[in-house]
Amino acid sequence: MQKKITIIYFIIILAFNSLSFPQESKQKIPLTKEGFIPAWLVVGPFEQPLTGFGVPADSDVINEKSIKPFWGKKEKSNHIKDENAEWLPQSVSSSGFLDFNNTLRWQLPGEVPEKIWYAITGYAAAYIESPADQKAILTFGSNSFGKIFVNGQEVYSVQQSRNAKIDNDTIKINLKKGENLILVKTGNSNQNHALAFFEMIKWEWGFYLKLLGENGKPLENVTATFEDTRAFQFKVVSTFFFKKFKEELNQRFDIEITSPYSERIPAKFELEIDNKKYSFQLDSIPFGLSRHQIFLHEIKADKKVNAVLSTKYGNVEQEISLYKQPHYQLHVMMLAHTDIGYTHPQPVVKELHSNTLDEVVEMCNEYPDFNWTIETLWQLEQYEESRSPEQFQKIIKLIKEGRVAASPLYSNPFTGWVGEEEMIRSLFKAKEYKEKYGLEYSAAVYNDVPGQAWFIPQVLKNAGVNFLAEGINEFFNNYSFQKSLPKAFWWEGFDSSRIITYLNEAYNEGSSYGLEGRGNFAIEQRMWEKLNKLSERGYNYELVLVNTAFGDNSIVPKDQFLAMQEWNKEFEYPKFISSNVSRFGEEFYKKYKDSLPVLKGDWTSNWDIFYQGEFERMKKERWVQHNLLSAEKLATLTWLLDDTKSPLSDYVDQAYRLILNFSGHGSGLEYGYGSPADNFTTMEYRESYAHDAYLKTEEVLERSIYRITKPEESFEGEGIIVFNTLSWERDIPVEFQFPFENSPLYEIIDLTTNEKVSSYREGYKQIFIASDLPSFGFKKYRLRQVSVKDKSDNTELKISDDSIENQFYKISFNKSLNKIESIIDKKSNKELLDKNSKYGFNQPLVERFQKNENYAQLNFANQKIEIKNETPVRLVLQIIRENELFEKTEYVLWNNIDRVDIQHNVNPEKFVAPEVIEDYGLAFPFAINDQNIKIEILGGFVDPEKDKLPGSSDDGFSIRRTAAIYNDEQTISLSSLDSRVFKLREDESGTGKVLIINPINNFPLDWNRHEKNEGKITFRFSFTSQPGKFSAPAVSRFGWELNTPSVVRKSWYRSEPSSESYLNIDNENIILNTILPSPGDNSFCLRLMNLNPDKKEAGVITSILFKNMEAFYATYLGESIKPAEVENDSLKVELNPNEIATIQIHIKEKETVKK
Repeated sequence: MQKKITIIYFIIILAFNSLSFPQESKQKIPLTKEGFIPAWLVVGPFEQPLTGFGVPADSDVINEKSIKPFWGKKEKSNHIKDENAEWLPQSVSSSGFLDFNNTLRWQLPGEVPEKIWYAITGYAAAYIESPADQKAILTFGSNSFGKIFVNGQEVYSVQQSRNAKIDNDTIKINLKKGENLILVKTGNSNQNHALAFFEMIKWEWGFYLKLLGENGKPLENVTATFEDTRAFQFKVVSTFFFKKFKEELNQRFDIEITSPYSERIPAKFELEIDNKKYSFQLDSIPFGLSRHQIFLHEIKADKKVNAVLSTKYGNVEQEISLYKQPHYQLHVMMLAHTDIGYTHPQPVVKELHSNTLDEVVEMCNEYPDFNWTIETLWQLEQYEESRSPEQFQKIIKLIKEGRVAASPLYSNPFTGWVGEEEMIRSLFKAKEYKEKYGLEYSAAVYNDVPGQAWFIPQVLKNAGVNFLAEGINEFFNNYSFQKSLPKAFWWEGFDSSRIITYLNEAYNEGSSYGLEGRGNFAIEQRMWEKLNKLSERGYNYELVLVNTAFGDNSIVPKDQFLAMQEWNKEFEYPKFISSNVSRFGEEFYKKYKDSLPVLKGDWTSNWDIFYQGEFERMKKERWVQHNLLSAEKLATLTWLLDDTKSPLSDYVDQAYRLILNFSGHGSGLEYGYGSPADNFTTMEYRESYAHDAYLKTEEVLERSIYRITKPEESFEGEGIIVFNTLSWERDIPVEFQFPFENSPLYEIIDLTTNEKVSSYREGYKQIFIASDLPSFGFKKYRLRQVSVKDKSDNTELKISDDSIENQFYKISFNKSLNKIESIIDKKSNKELLDKNSKYGFNQPLVERFQKNENYAQLNFANQKIEIKNETPVRLVLQIIRENELFEKTEYVLWNNIDRVDIQHNVNPEKFVAPEVIEDYGLAFPFAINDQNIKIEILGGFVDPEKDKLPGSSDDGFSIRRTAAIYNDEQTISLSSLDSRVFKLREDESGTGKVLIINPINNFPLDWNRHEKNEGKITFRFSFTSQPGKFSAPAVSRFGWELNTPSVVRKSWYRSEPSSESYLNIDNENIILNTILPSPGDNSFCLRLMNLNPDKKEAGVITSILFKNMEAFYATYLGESIKPAEVENDSLKVELNPNEIATIQIHIKEKETVKK
């Protein structure tokens, strides 16, 4: 009995061994007859770095020269879900190709973001046993870039993207007697599925490698060896690929088999599900890792079943899990990306987009299921202007039918550049097309910037938009938002408006899904990676938006559309749907609106902040943004006062259109996209946008103030009228000029008080302080000839040997060191300058980030301090630096105005062409302990520590007007007229963080944005110190006052009326942004802003214009929302925190108001 048991046990052991292992513990596999190494150990994928515009670079991630791979060895890779990449054997194909796509590409991806441009690599190792030292030849062909090491020595490298060809490269090597390690590194990149204009890089990943003798024939005396062997193994992967067979939905499952047998063997796979048996014949199982597909009836609930894999060596039985998978529906939103002047000069870009819309009409006629999205209404405007009315109506018809969706924004402006009204006016074409053609807008697209200003939800929601597709380009942003934000969420704005925000990886996702002509296998693998990444990111929705264009300013991506159709013929799910932003947005909103998280905060694009050029043009843009508001208010007022006059709306609209062309998406030709002449032309157009907007604004201002003041003219006496366009009373410095330097001297009389006003005259100009200017109104001043200049001592301005001061501030300086040493707030007797700061107050700095050189003070060899005495109006302290970049700095103290003005005169002709970008700054370290900081961006104030969306890690801000540094006892408001880029840096030597203003940058010679660096540029700033905690309305009003000059006209005027206020708001937290005409007779709009971010504000607005009126709250597109309360010709309003509201007013029986 004992003998029988021993024999049976011995037989079982033999059977087990025959099932689990080959007969030898060390496998030796000869080369193929062609000389290919037949099997390798493989591992990957691993991320590789990029340079420039997505060019793969090389990085050693496994210690390439010293590594000793073995079966089962683990390497770290963030491209794999558990970050463990395992060395496994893999055989070459019958053609000799080692195909990483069939193995490494199928691994579940890790947390690496889905990138616009990317590069990955895989490794293959072969241990070659040679009987003796011998010379040999490797022939090699790879897709794509690669390297070869033999026994730790690099013997070959290729970095360019290419297709794999047998015997493409020949490499001579030496084999030593015994074991030799050949390590091959082969990379892949987005070029493998990208659009190709010339040779297409195939959807392949791997290489051919032969090992030959010096005679070019395969070496017959070498073998590939594998020291360690493993059991025959398999696992089953549930995929989301579905096909229909006989009208039944079948789900694909992939069997991953690792075979230890050097020969190819057949196998049978069997399993039973819900009492139904399935059997599949697998004809050829190679040595190592392989993947085999089977289809089963759709799994509608997760379940565990037993499965058996049978070979001639025996059976392997195990319990497997089968998982229910989503039915993905990929809504492909095709569009042409607007990038004005990026690929071609602007006139050509207009034609490109018009030609594309011609194609869209043709495609819609040819393919009933084709859909399109017009990314910006700028595109539609160009089409209207360049095509016949009949042709234009074709696209309008398609929009109204829902085949084509139109995003309502005009030019997708950089939201860090624009002002509030400018952003609202980006809807002007949407409003026009709504009124003319009945177009509706439920969704919007914003492509190719890494983030938006917090004002966007308010603007879009007000226009009826519920869904925003954000094609964020994070290549230069380290994909921080994709890492930190959900793919879809409710984005809540300053005023609590919410829109669904859906993040796409830029606007080339069709290519990244493999739709550019590589066939269904490329699409399948790209889907596998991208959709699994979405799942890993927590995206659990079956509807997926694919944001895709052929390119910038491009044609219809017809090949992508046809590839979608071919895919859908083979697969039921994932299914491609030709869609548009409105269709997807409406379906997504309806299905998922209640399950999305809510995020609140700013994520202004860092493209809008860092390394800005076009300094003079940016100054003009900022000037237009504030003065165009004044111009429109005045022009509309002239029309309301006398309806025989035009409100000059065409000029105002043209100015907004021009400035939106400037701030719209596109900032000049990209490097290599055009000739130097093309680049020059492109930048000249950009100059014309800014300059012509400036001239249009100036024209409206000049004509309007002339209209308003003309009825006041009289030979009663010379005078000036000063008009305050803001909706609250204020004091303001005024400068006016005479025709000649030797024009007569004048004293100035305030006709309201009949008192003399202190003034200063020098040459052409005379300056004074206009006090108590009425809200949105004017005040008159008489000019009376005198024989001597004003010597008034009615001033608090004082000069000493080392200081200047007014009633509010004392500025002390060190003449020997030629620098400012102190600024005292005389109201509180507090020092305002942080004297311990390493940056120095208002000191010019330079930073070279590409060299890791942080801001440091500039050294000036020659500087001196001078005081310009312009009493009784102001004192000007000047720091003069001859022949320097920052050639002059001025500090200005005004009599009876509580602020310090600062001006820098910069001479960019002193720039020396640098190797890297030079970022110039001006630091403002204020001495406030326990400080907090608020920064006013588009739409309101943000706390840099609390009010930014996750992933917003940059220290830069694009300000509208003002920043505040404060604690519980004191607030310092710092405002900028000409520079919008502020940076917030730690100051370890000072009291906390410091604000650094970045007015100008110096670019290398190969910078292609055509910086002329000619002439001189002035940058102006101002600050004030006030007691008490931060008040957003007060700080904002300070910035509005600084950025909104009065409008002045000199002529001969009557004395009465001495002043006039045309509109008054009894709550200073509510301000008037603009007044503009509305469609219809006797109708106009007030645009009001609640400056309070914390609570609703109510106010009563009174005006001589409000006679016999009715009023309504309206959308930015002009639709009435609800009645506004009117009582005794006054208007009662209530605005949500940070809300910008439109009040539509209709005068039922208008009486012309004349003076």
